[in-house]
Amino acid sequence: MSKTLKRLSYINEDEIDDAIKIVEESLGFEMPRVCRFWLAVKIYVRPEEISTFVNDAGETKSLYIPKSATANDKFTNAVGLVIGMGPTAFADKEKFPHGKDCEIGDWIVFPRYDGSNANYKGVPIKFIYDEHCICVVADPTDIQRD
Repeated sequence: MSKTLKRLSYINEDEIDDAIKIVEESLGFEMPRVCRFWLAVKIYVRPEEISTFVNDAGETKSLYIPKSATANDKFTNAVGLVIGMGPTAFADKEKFPHGKDCEIGDWIVFPRYDGSNANYKGVPIKFIYDEHCICVVADPTDIQRD
């Protein structure tokens, strides 16, 4: 994941077009057109490399998370980047009297096993209901769920 994507979140209305452009450039493809009240969320997958250090012999070494652990993130992680939003997302004034809870470019937390999983152009995506956005966070690495 690019550092630019990791820094996105807390998107204001006047920043939406810029956020969409950054997301599309970082992902390398146009975001999907989402229908109705659904949100398309790029699931956060931890980087495989977790630490780099220089040993006593002056060699640079790295520690990695096993691929089996990061592969599981696609199905169990509950934080992701909003990359698409249906035209009626957050439109229900009774459920959302204060307007939208998130924007494209926000990192959000959602129920772990909620929604529908898919791979879109090789990227793990989850489609969730608008009302299942639990909160917006600045950094996806701040969220750990046991």
